[in-house]
Amino acid sequence: IVVAHSDSSTQRILASRTAPLTFSFAAPSWSPDGRMVAATATDQSTGKSSIVLLPVDGGSSRDLYASDSRIGAVRWLPHGSGLLTVISETLARQFAAWQSGAYVHLSGGPIWRIGYPSGKAERLTTDLAEYDLCCLSIAADGRTISGVVNSLVSDLWMARAGELGAPRQVTWGNPVVTRHAWLPDNDTIVYRDLSGRLGAVRKDGRAFNLQLPEAQKVGAGGVSACGDGRYIVFQGVPGRNIWRVTPNAGGATQLTHGFVDSNPACSPDGKWVLFSSMRNGIASTWRV
Repeated sequence: IVVAHSDSSTQRILASRTAPLTFSFAAPSWSPDGRMVAATATDQSTGKSSIVLLPVDGGSSRDLYASDSRIGAVRWLPHGSGLLTVISETLARQFAAWQSGAYVHLSGGPIWRIGYPSGKAERLTTDLAEYDLCCLSIAADGRTISGVVNSLVSDLWMARAGELGAPRQVTWGNPVVTRHAWLPDNDTIVYRDLSGRLGAVRKDGRAFNLQLPEAQKVGAGGVSACGDGRYIVFQGVPGRNIWRVTPNAGGATQLTHGFVDSNPACSPDGKWVLFSSMRNGIASTWRV
């Protein structure tokens, strides 16, 4: 972190860290009296973050607050009684433990007030909004806060083959839809959402959930509908094996018992399931 006069003269290094200890990508923040700079620091070997106070006169730095979660940009309150920041636990909330950050990197969280000099943390926002780590600003009078909200939207739309310019939305907001497949009734789509739940929606927008067994609360990987309409197959977690469930009555049954079985594809006649598997360190294709 470098400080300089406003005319760019007298530039000097205020503080430096050596990997795996780093300062955050977010800009530091001057204290209202100009005697101190607050910055976010991270230990990349542990993932822990902290708010570091750096005296401008060259005195010893100290951690004001530390967390196992990611801490974003810090901004001093105008009266100097504390700082505001975003603390992100997004990946833990949006993803199940088995797919943490697997393919979507979206960071955000609530806004917190960190008291000075106590370091006491107080959560300010209680809504479900995910405020971005990068951007937080406070009006000069300290009465208004602005930030950027992250949201992830992924819904199912459908259109007739000859009318692709006029699609119609059939799911909204939550859940965030990922893998999906048509049932042979040509009226129902089954899908998995980001939290691992299995659901279904009909052309007219009527939706329902598919019941999973108590020991297999979430689904992963692909979802495949069998060609005869009797079953839907999916990868269950924990265990990472292939399961089948009926579209209406549940009745889930485990089909495989490998180490990591995934990406099932049910045959058109509904008698076989092809799937990927890691066995003895070798990736291969199996059927059951």
